[in-house]
Formats: sequence, structure tokens, C-alpha cells
Amino acid sequence: MILTALAAALFVGCDGATTSSPAGLDPRDPSSDEPIAPGTDIGGDAGVPATSDDDDAGTATEPVEPTEPTTPAADAGTTTPPSTPTPPPATPPTTEPPSACVGEGCTCVRARELWADDFETGDNSAWTGQGYGDPWGDACQSTAVSTVHPHSGRYAQRSEIVCPSSSPDGVHRGYGGLQFSGEDVLPNHTNVGTGLDAPNGIVSTFHTWLEPGYQFGNGRWVSLFTINPTCGYTERVITLGLDNPDGILRPAHHWPEGTLTIEPDAQPMPLGRWVRITVYVNFHSGEMHVWQDGQSIEHVTGITRATKQMCQWHWGLYASGDNTDIVMFEDDMSIWKLDEAWSDWSREPWLGETQSVCD
Repeated sequence: MILTALAAALFVGCDGATTSSPAGLDPRDPSSDEPIAPGTDIGGDAGVPATSDDDDAGTATEPVEPTEPTTPAADAGTTTPPSTPTPPPATPPTTEPPSACVGEGCTCVRARELWADDFETGDNSAWTGQGYGDPWGDACQSTAVSTVHPHSGRYAQRSEIVCPSSSPDGVHRGYGGLQFSGEDVLPNHTNVGTGLDAPNGIVSTFHTWLEPGYQFGNGRWVSLFTINPTCGYTERVITLGLDNPDGILRPAHHWPEGTLTIEPDAQPMPLGRWVRITVYVNFHSGEMHVWQDGQSIEHVTGITRATKQMCQWHWGLYASGDNTDIVMFEDDMSIWKLDEAWSDWSREPWLGETQSVCD
């Protein structure tokens, strides 16, 4: 179903936050970040070539202009089996940098910050489309800049789900997006062009406060982070989220070719407080590495994509339609391009903080 118009709307959230309907929304199927042509029946992971009878298989569709958003198809979420959760440490790790530079982090690494947002403008002007996708949701979901629970400063982004999704695609959505052209973030989505080339990889760091009213699993999932290699939605995404009762963050769409290794001491994502998440992705080497509050939690190798660039990013509260009780805050987000190789996967590359950057 094609929306013929996206009406601008201003509303006040339950915490006093305000938002406006963003311009230039990216009309994509979030499982593959592909726009959906009118009347297309897509099930499972749209955009992933069907190589078996797996329910997540689908076919790619042609992109459409972002000013005419269509109804994306649902993502089946990850299908990794649950594992026995490891009890969290008695004292949660801090998300703050040490007061003095010690150890290997004092040896600078060559890297450049390409984008960052701490929401201190009080709006989403740093994002492609200058919005956070609230019109994608229905009455059961909302997202807006808020003064509740900022990680730093005065503002953070707040998203909420309060009842099952009534959208035709059966998912909740509402997420901020970025489209890169080279090393520049575009003001509006074009769905064409060339993204960012990063032979040494990209590091994305963000802070998330998550309050779900239940465990995830049995088909109920939430996705916190997505990268799409192409601007035209012709490649599979790589994502990070929660879909198992053990509460450990896991990637999705690295299968069938990629191999996931979870650290034996990986901790569940802490709930009801700020958590720092750092993600390294490199499509040249086919790798993804994830840290949580400075601790290495997992590694993916063997990822294959025909396109080695990265064009589209999005964060936010994107979740299966059976979610009914989630509040999320996001703050202090950044994207860095490494100009030299990083190979010590035991150490978090929190660039400019615990890891110094060469001038």
C-alpha cells in the first residue's frame, strides 16, 4: 500500500516530548532495507535470495522514491537457539571513560569521526530526513526527543510500544536513519548513489536504555541497529538485537555464510540503565565485532556481500508486532572510519574516549 502523502504532525508525548513528522522518509523493508513495490507480497526476510525452503527467504524488489513510502514487510527476527544465561556481575560495569589514560589505549589510532548526535539540538536535524520515523508507526508506537533519562546533557531520543502492531506488515517501527554519499551524510534519502568505503572498517558507538516488560524469544524480538551495504537496497543488511530469553545481544542476517562466536562470559544486556554498545563492521574482510560496556561479547566472520561499501544506517525501536510493552532511550551516538587496521578484538575501540585518536 502506497501512502500518497505523509502529513506533517506535531504532538506531545507522554513525557512532554515533542516531535514533528520527518521529511524524506526512507521507504524500506527493514529486514533487507528494500523499498516495496505496490501490491508486492513479501514474507520473511525480503531481499534475501531464496536458497532453500526456509521461511525467512524472499526476493528483492525494486526501490521506490522515499517521498512515497510503502508498507514494508516484517522481519522474522533471528533464529539462533537460546542458551543458558550467565548471571550479571554484582557491580555493573561503568559506561564512563577512565580518569587517566593507561595501557594500550594511550597509543593513538588513526581514525576520523564522520557523524555524531547527542540530541542536544532538541530535534533530529542531524539525521537524514531530519526525523526519526515516527509516522511509520501506528497508535501503539511513538518516538520523540525527550528530557527523560538523558545519558548526557538535557536530551535523549525516547521510543515506546504500548500494544500489538496493527500495521499490515505486522511489525513496530520508528527509527532514525542515515544515508551516506562517500563520507558525507545526506540531508534526504535518495535511494541511489555510492555509500562509504572503509577498507579498515567502521566503528559505531551508541548508548541505549531499554525497558521491556518481558523476555524476548519464541518469535518476539527487537532490533537496535542496522547497516545496509547499498543505497539502492540490493544487498542484505546486518543487524543487532535481542531475540532470546538469555538476553544476549545477537546479530542477524549473517547467515548462512557467516559464523557467529559468542564469548563464553558474555553477559545479558542490562535493562533499565544506560548501556554502551560498540559495533565494528567491515564488509571488505567480512567481519562484525560487538562490545557491551567495554566487554567483548561476540564476533562474526565470513560475512559476504557483493558490495563492500556501507550506505544506510538506522537505530531505534524496530520490533516484532507482538511486542506490547517496551520503552527505549538512545543518546550519544557516533560513527568513526578507521584509517588503519584494528585487530585486537578483546579491546573496545571506543574512539576518542578509552581509545585515543591521532591528531
